[in-house]
Amino acid sequence: MNTLERYAGNIQGLAVTWCQHESSPIADMDEDTGKPEAWCYMKLKNIEA
Repeated sequence: MNTLERYAGNIQGLAVTWCQHESSPIADMDEDTGKPEAWCYMKLKNIEA
């Protein structure tokens, strides 16, 4: 989650000016592979052309 916030400005095709998580990570299982994963809601501010 911290890595996503730190490097959000490097996402290709999106000019991110600010990124912050809005929730704690939520544990889940990938239905296709059966491997554990986690996700969270993020708030992004970006520049649109």
